[in-house]
Amino acid sequence: MDPNKIHAITDHIIFLHHKQNTFLSSAKVQKLLYYMQGWHLAVHDISLFEDDFEGWVRGPTIRAIHLRFEDVYSPLLTPLDLESLYFKPNKTYRPLISQDDQRHIELAFKIYRNLSTYQLEAAIIEQQPWLLSRNDLFAGEKGDTVISKDSIQRYFRDFL
Repeated sequence: MDPNKIHAITDHIIFLHHKQNTFLSSAKVQKLLYYMQGWHLAVHDISLFEDDFEGWVRGPTIRAIHLRFEDVYSPLLTPLDLESLYFKPNKTYRPLISQDDQRHIELAFKIYRNLSTYQLEAAIIEQQPWLLSRNDLFAGEKGDTVISKDSIQRYFRDFL
């Protein structure tokens, strides 16, 4: 699997938000990636991307994506920020992921796009995969335990 695929998927999420002229936080990107991975594992029995989520305080986090947005000082990326940061003027966006992956991402995006970061977080931190990764930690304590893809898949598969 392509180690840069997570960034191509993130680009596609950013592109979808940009098209809708909506705000996007790096935290919401993480939550959307979690749901996209969960449903892909459940439906297709294979990962959408190889990166692992870690059980951070505010929900599942992919370290590479956290580091990508680490220097973005605004908690919300405006459509203008998205354009200046990720899209070259006068260039057409071309996804670097398969059409099947695009369809999966766009379907999950349609389902979850109108939920706020906080609504997504509130739901996720009640779910078994994240709770298991935080099992030995106090509320608010930093943690980086990997959330197994198996636990994510089992959780989402229960809804099929």
